[in-house]
Amino acid sequence: MSNYIKLNNNDSHLSLGNMFNIIKKLSINKSSAIQTEIFCILFSIDNISETTVGNYCTGYRAIGSNYKQIYLNYKKKYQSNKNILIPTINNLISIIDGYIYDMTTINEINDSKSLKNLCKNLNILVKNDLHVPTSLKKNLLNYLSSNNYYEYICEVLFFIILEKKQPLYEEDLVNETIEEILSKTNISLNDLKKYLQIEFKEGISFIPSLKKLAKENNPYALYQLGNLEYTGIITGYPRYEEAYNYHKQAASFNHPTSYWMLAHMILNKKIGSLSDSDITLANEYLDKAISLNSISALNTKGLCYLNGWNKDKKIDIDKAISYFKKAIKEKYIYAYNNLGRIYESQKHYEKALEYFLVSADEEESWACNKVALYYYNGLGTNKDIEKAYYYFNLGANAPINNRNNWNIYNLVVLFYLKGNATLGIKKDIDKSILLLENLKNFDKAEELLLYTYYEKYLTSKSIEDLNKVKYYLSILNNTLETKQKKKIEQELNKIYDYNINIKL
Repeated sequence: MSNYIKLNNNDSHLSLGNMFNIIKKLSINKSSAIQTEIFCILFSIDNISETTVGNYCTGYRAIGSNYKQIYLNYKKKYQSNKNILIPTINNLISIIDGYIYDMTTINEINDSKSLKNLCKNLNILVKNDLHVPTSLKKNLLNYLSSNNYYEYICEVLFFIILEKKQPLYEEDLVNETIEEILSKTNISLNDLKKYLQIEFKEGISFIPSLKKLAKENNPYALYQLGNLEYTGIITGYPRYEEAYNYHKQAASFNHPTSYWMLAHMILNKKIGSLSDSDITLANEYLDKAISLNSISALNTKGLCYLNGWNKDKKIDIDKAISYFKKAIKEKYIYAYNNLGRIYESQKHYEKALEYFLVSADEEESWACNKVALYYYNGLGTNKDIEKAYYYFNLGANAPINNRNNWNIYNLVVLFYLKGNATLGIKKDIDKSILLLENLKNFDKAEELLLYTYYEKYLTSKSIEDLNKVKYYLSILNNTLETKQKKKIEQELNKIYDYNINIKL
């Protein structure tokens, strides 16, 4: 048996009950903001049963057709005469403020701070309710931006009373929510159920079962296999052609992230050579992904304009910024980073830090390193060693697949190799070595390990430390150019006043 969903006790529904709750919360005199009184004001009636209003507000009953008819008439008249609901909104404000108003114009009503607060609180529900059409959300946001609170509240009332479906059942809501997400795709709810069955039930046989499901053209299985091949989880090394083919099949079902992955692989030269035709194809994939509401595609489209990866082959900073800003409206972390990079390149350091901070506070490792360096150097803000140390550590402890190694390297260089009296950190060469040796395939770490072991050897005269010096010399000897080798020789011989004959 399906359960009813209460529409008056959460932030997920723009409903009559939730609106009444907000009015009561904002009201100076709570005792006058009772449900029956608000209901009578909305529908211009003298009295109504408390039980009836309770059922309407809880969402357990559909709002009666006689009450809906009142607002159907209002809406029809509203098209030609916006003033039709002034008395109603006037009385709602009177309840909130505990003072009887007699405002007669929309401009007077729009000056009400209480109405402004009511609209801002309602907008949380507007954003969260999947049943509010996108077109209405945009209109309401425009009303808010232009301080047109009267029209905002009128449109909300028309939706709550005439369009908001109630009662709702848990099972129906789950299906409706998923169908809403899948609405622009060719992916079915049944496809998702089949995929989830193996996701939740399979253990060691997950990948074989996934491949079997992919042969049935299940878009979720195809997408997941594309990701597994891209990251090398199946074979131990990435197979980009296989990943590309899986994502191409998933994209044929309008899977938005697969369209983005196809573009991502082309633009990062995992597939193709970034020729003009490759760039054109990548942009076609991105445009399709954006039309399917992919946020990551908005960010990548911005990168295309930032790097000149477009049909004109020209850098367009303004267009890049516009796409990044669209992505940050959806809280896409990497778009904050990209905007920060743009403002940094323009030497607007305060603005850059503002964007980097949003990303760093979400523990994005690259941004953590950026923010830490800003605080350490006093760039765009006051110098703050404690905050620098905090953000380096935050970035250093990010998940390994997203970790930016510069956080660890900078912790070693700026804090552990020298110590820091301000933070009570003592010089610790052994800790520095341990951290650096955990940085794999990071040339700067190998160079610093050479210096560090050399310094350690000067004190210890240990064969073990000398062997480490020779080991890192051999590694660097194979990878460095002559000019770099000369620089390292000079750095090694600067560590102490006397020289040891170091040759690369």
